[in-house]
Amino acid sequence: MTDTKVPLPQPTKSSQRPPGRQPMHGEPSSGPDLAALEACVQEWFAPALLATCLPVPTTEVERIARDWLAAGGKRWRPLLVVAVYAELCPGSPLATVRPAALAVESLHKASLIHDDIEDRDLERDGMPTLHARHGIPIAINTGDFLIGAGYRLLTHMPVEPATQVRLLRIVAEGHQAMCLGQGEELAFAARPGPLTLETYIRLCERKTGAAFEVAILLGAILGGADDSVCMPLRRFSRALGVAYQICDDLADAQSPCGGDLQDNRPSVLLALARACGDGRIRRACQALGQLDQASPASRAAAANELVEVLREGGVFERAAQLATQQVHVTEHALVDLHHAGLKRLLHRLADRLIGSGEPPR
Repeated sequence: MTDTKVPLPQPTKSSQRPPGRQPMHGEPSSGPDLAALEACVQEWFAPALLATCLPVPTTEVERIARDWLAAGGKRWRPLLVVAVYAELCPGSPLATVRPAALAVESLHKASLIHDDIEDRDLERDGMPTLHARHGIPIAINTGDFLIGAGYRLLTHMPVEPATQVRLLRIVAEGHQAMCLGQGEELAFAARPGPLTLETYIRLCERKTGAAFEVAILLGAILGGADDSVCMPLRRFSRALGVAYQICDDLADAQSPCGGDLQDNRPSVLLALARACGDGRIRRACQALGQLDQASPASRAAAANELVEVLREGGVFERAAQLATQQVHVTEHALVDLHHAGLKRLLHRLADRLIGSGEPPR
């Protein structure tokens, strides 16, 4: 991603549960200190603290996986786990949910490895991807190892067996949803065709939305939430995933080579361009689509031209408006959530993710 950031639309403001604690529906709260929670989560991924929760590496794959897990990242998904738990169980030790936080990041980092291979990306955030450093076979194996590590961490949660099954089911369902979304994206890249807005939104819900849903639900379940709380959280997570991905697409299009547009990956800009009757936009899209076997330089030039045409045609502005609409959808999703503190927290988290000016990585 380039350091040039597109102005992002701003959202409208609006562990095992400790013995005897019940979900605090409607209980007033000033909410957890998100900056302090972020700092705590970042500390958990320092090598010294990882060593207290993960086995000491004795093989090359364990060492590579540990290094990849510790390296960089905003840690948004672990933050979602911890923040939701902290809201539902204020004052309870955050260490209770540490295995869950490490688990969602392990699964996320595994998905990055596999996505980079499938997308043939040699760099991520300006650094070589794992397969560029170690080769594809080792990278695939490391990703698989991290997936296993994520599930293993969840089996070590100090919770009742029924709760543990519930946690594992949430993660397994989310894992499958993300694979379905990635599969649909790969199919689109292999057989390019018109991308509808409906298809694009479904992809966002299955990939980004499903990842957020897993993290938020783990924190909620460990905080004692029942199904009446989890259902609106599911709807919120999906809408948040769509809003985030739109912002990510807008930022990605600012890269020197046109980002995903150059590689013909699904983007909100392509979906909106299809629905646009502007002849110049249609011709620019067709020109890029005809360069599938062209040199990277030719595709980059065509992608950059398409970006300018889309900008002049108002497609960037319409995408920003769509992101704002999705923020409103997140707010509506919480209408049935009768926990005022949790509702406020989720709005704050949405502000942090979507309004940060930097897409979560």
